[in-house]
Amino acid sequence: GEDWTKAFEYLVRSGDRAKDAYANSAALDWYARALDAAGRAAPPVTRRRVVEVHQRRGHILVSTARIEEAIAEGQRMLDLARAENDRPLEGEALADIAYAHYMTLSWDHMPDFKRYAEEALVIAREVDDERLLARTLYLIGSLDLMESRLTEASGKFDESLRIARTVGEENECLFGH
Repeated sequence: GEDWTKAFEYLVRSGDRAKDAYANSAALDWYARALDAAGRAAPPVTRRRVVEVHQRRGHILVSTARIEEAIAEGQRMLDLARAENDRPLEGEALADIAYAHYMTLSWDHMPDFKRYAEEALVIAREVDDERLLARTLYLIGSLDLMESRLTEASGKFDESLRIARTVGEENECLFGH
């Protein structure tokens, strides 16, 4: 019926159901359709909602080893968060991009991984986002571990876990999924 705002919400829910059922291809398709509907909606869908869809797509793409596509979704998310001047969402986007670079398991991606994770860490502290702080400390600790800086890695992991326990998200907050 050309109600694109309502269509957007239905498509996102369909994507969520497919994602929860591990029907990753279907979820990606539903989310792509939701983004298309968002572009047609009047009144417009909020940027925050659009960013959330890009984030969900990115998480699926990382989990299915489609890393370059995940990085591109993260970049779209980052651009929208910056356009909205939403610092917490910008931090989430930076952490997602960092994690995607990390998941390449390639030393060529480590400089980008480090840069994005450190930018996310600055924002996490700036906006006092404990969940994001725990996540970015874990990411940076992972790089310390890979580079044989064991004491530094241990300190970051300990702090990350302490924060995660405080906010009650030991499992979810470290990876953002």
